[in-house]
Amino acid sequence: MKSNKTVFVFDFDGVIVDTIQSLFDIYIDFLQGFGVVGTKGEFDYLNGPKLTEIIDYLKKKHSIEGDLVQLERLYREKLRSLYDSAVLNKDVGSIFSLLETNNNPIAIASSCKRDEIESVLKRYDLDKFVDTIVSGDDVKQAKPSPEIYNRVKELYKNHHCIVIEDSPNGLLSARLAGLTTVEYNPGKAGVDGKADYTIQSLSSLKTIMTECKLNCYTVAQATDISLKLVGGEWQPPQQNDLINTLWEKGKKEGPLFNGWIVVYQSHSLIGNTLVIECLRCQYKYYYAQTCSEKVDYQLYPMGVSGIIIDRENNTLVGKRCNVTDLEGSYELMPSGSIEPAEITGGLVKFTDQIVIELEEETPLIKTDIEELIPFCLIFGKTNRVYDICVQIILNASLTNLRCPQTTNEYSDIQVVNLAEIENWLRMKRVVPSTWVLLNNYLMTGK
Repeated sequence: MKSNKTVFVFDFDGVIVDTIQSLFDIYIDFLQGFGVVGTKGEFDYLNGPKLTEIIDYLKKKHSIEGDLVQLERLYREKLRSLYDSAVLNKDVGSIFSLLETNNNPIAIASSCKRDEIESVLKRYDLDKFVDTIVSGDDVKQAKPSPEIYNRVKELYKNHHCIVIEDSPNGLLSARLAGLTTVEYNPGKAGVDGKADYTIQSLSSLKTIMTECKLNCYTVAQATDISLKLVGGEWQPPQQNDLINTLWEKGKKEGPLFNGWIVVYQSHSLIGNTLVIECLRCQYKYYYAQTCSEKVDYQLYPMGVSGIIIDRENNTLVGKRCNVTDLEGSYELMPSGSIEPAEITGGLVKFTDQIVIELEEETPLIKTDIEELIPFCLIFGKTNRVYDICVQIILNASLTNLRCPQTTNEYSDIQVVNLAEIENWLRMKRVVPSTWVLLNNYLMTGK
């Protein structure tokens, strides 16, 4: 069973050191020596493989005469001064230091030669932070083969591995190894489109580190999200006697209602469109799962959580009460489970559910809403719930409403300006999903 410990695995060229433009210039210069004009597309295609593979490819593709060993020696001669003058990307040192403070191991997985990597790390006094290096010297197949990242997985069997890459080959390599991927893309123009996270600066890794601490993660970001009901009703695998026993016992201890819930099946992200597939399920099956380890299935209920934004950039926050989970913790309002009540064309209308929750938990009504904008899917590993997050843009001001301080579900309900929300919440005990929702809003918000 995996621990909650997370290792951050960095590519070298383009992520730790700013060498991509210099590498492109060397590639162009090498080909010019043989009367060949290089292209950005070919260079990007060759970003990841080992140098021996690059030379072999260029020799065959462009019919370059000469021995492979001599050609590699010529290319490496051009590379010799590259790492002697390589400049670190911004925030590398501060992020390495922060990861060490948080006891997150740091690994480097790169097709570069080990001595090239070590020379740069020593020059910038970063070698003291790095726990593991897996280099091109250590593998037979370079990226996009998953071999290099499978090596990392083997070294960190009981860790969650998060890979920071800047090339399609590197991201594919990490995905094929089944690892969480972060596309580092300071140019703001996506190179892959399939990464779990996309960041424009290494300082944004702080947000991902926060998610690791909270054990609550961003699954995908998208402004077009649909929830598709597939198949029929979910059925348990031959444990009905145990389920019914647990359910009857629970009813004796307190009121229970066996309604319908929606459970996560899978998701796919194509461009900026996120399609989530789900099944209908009786609540008692999920309840039984929470009561006994003898229940041998895993259901992941789906919920919807909102962040209210009024015309003055205010939002609404409340302290959870009369609940068994995280009582006394603050969260953004509203939130609730998704019921398969409203279905049109096979799609569950989760935005209708957030409106219902809004009207139940706040003095707001549907006509106060100017726009609903879904923006991400998150997953809480502790409560094993997937939440679709939605911006609720109001056409009025929260300060003009008479908002009660207490409801059946919340106490100490407060109107807080979004410019102050982070500092305000840091003084409180906060539901983990609220931090993840807020971080996503601050990165992608309207």
